[in-house]
Amino acid sequence: MDNDIAMHASDRGILIGANGTGKSTLAEYVLSAFRDEYPNARIAVLDTKPRWRAEWQADGRPARKLYRKLAKGDTIPGSMTISRAQDWPIVWDQDTNPSQSVIVQRLHGSMSDNLRFQVGFLEKFFQTQDARRPSLVYIDEGMDFFTGSSSARGGSDIVQRCFRAGRERGLATLIGVQRPISINLQCLTETSWCALFRINFKNDVRRLWEMGWPQSTGPPSYDQDHCFRLWRSGRAIAPLYKLGKAAHEQSA
Repeated sequence: MDNDIAMHASDRGILIGANGTGKSTLAEYVLSAFRDEYPNARIAVLDTKPRWRAEWQADGRPARKLYRKLAKGDTIPGSMTISRAQDWPIVWDQDTNPSQSVIVQRLHGSMSDNLRFQVGFLEKFFQTQDARRPSLVYIDEGMDFFTGSSSARGGSDIVQRCFRAGRERGLATLIGVQRPISINLQCLTETSWCALFRINFKNDVRRLWEMGWPQSTGPPSYDQDHCFRLWRSGRAIAPLYKLGKAAHEQSA
C-alpha cells in the first residue's frame, strides 16, 4: 500500500464506513504497517464484538478454541488476548508475549461489564504509555464507547483523552465507526488522519467539516466498491484509494 496511508506515532485517526465497506481490511493494514515502522511498539485492540482473533491466551494456550463458535475473523500474528485485569503483567511481558500485540476481549457476560473492562484497560494503557516507545490503540467499535449524544460511556472519558493528549505520550489512536455523527466532538477536532468509506447517510459528512474535511469532497459512491478517501490534517484534498492486494490511489 501507499506509505501515505499508514498511521504514524501520535496520529489521531478515524475509520468511517458502513458495514462491509472495507474498514477492517484497512485497519489490518494500519496495524501491520505501524508494527513495521515501530517494531518495539505496544499495540492494543479494543474489540467489543469480538471481531478480531488472537493467537494466544494469557495462560499460554492457543486461543483458537475461544472462537470455535464464532464466525471467522482476522488474526493478528502472535497476538495475545486479555479478558481479566490480573493478566495485565502477563500480556505485556516481552518474554511471554513477544508480539506486544494485545486484543482486549470478553466473550461472555453483559455488554456493560465488557465496556467497563475495556475502558479500564485503556485507562491503564494510557497511564503507562512512555513517549520514548511509540504505541497504538485501535478501538474497533467506536460507537460502543459513546451514547447517542456522543458523551462517553463506561464511566470514563479516556477515549477523548487519548485523542486530546496522546500525542504528548507518543500514543497513536485509531477509532472505527459507521457514522460520523457518532464521533465525540473533542475526538473529531483532534483528528489528524481520516479514512472515509461509503456511508449510508451522506448528510453525515457535514460532521466531518468540523475537523477540516474538504467541503467539496464527498464519500465514495455506491459504485465505488471497497474504496475510501484519505484525509490528513492541513490538506485541502482527500484522494480516493481502492482496496485490493495493494491499495492504490485512484483518480478523483
